[in-house]
Amino acid sequence: MGRVGQVRVALAALALGGLAPPAARASEGGTQESLEYVEREGILLGVEVGTGGLICSGTGCGSFLSSGSFDLHAGAMLGPKLAALLDIWWMFRNDADFTISQGIMTLTMRFWPIDHLWLAGGLGAGRTGHEYDGTARLEDDQSQWVMAFHAAVGWEPLATEYFGLSLAFRYGTGFWAEGDSRVHSLALTVGLDFY
Repeated sequence: MGRVGQVRVALAALALGGLAPPAARASEGGTQESLEYVEREGILLGVEVGTGGLICSGTGCGSFLSSGSFDLHAGAMLGPKLAALLDIWWMFRNDADFTISQGIMTLTMRFWPIDHLWLAGGLGAGRTGHEYDGTARLEDDQSQWVMAFHAAVGWEPLATEYFGLSLAFRYGTGFWAEGDSRVHSLALTVGLDFY
């Protein structure tokens, strides 16, 4: 076999080796990790903090950007890519004499369609409140609890079988009666989950 034939055989061998699955190449070389889902199991506990807006729609109602966001969730992994959670999310904005807030508590399902990306959604209850501290009077008004929902999408720049760091976008609101002001919660958060 001439030199050109030897080069062709070498190139063909390299190309076929490159087509092998990552797991197969890892088992042969012993140095490359396989591209598998992170195996999560057991209890899931997590917290998220962030910022966003409380967007109010209704007569005499405004929007409050730069609102704080705080979320606690706890539950269990039902499989390596599916979790059931109790999610408690609270957003608030505190100015000099006025505070507005919305809390949403849901039973939530979280699903990882691909590694490092999760989707979540839940149904439960929510309420809003505002407090005005004027010079002569203090007003504190809390709505009734109504049915509410929230949805979220998160990306995990760091994920292991024991913990994950998430960057998430969250949205939630209540099913208010006709004529009531409706508050929409929107937030960008940073979260830490433990499995």
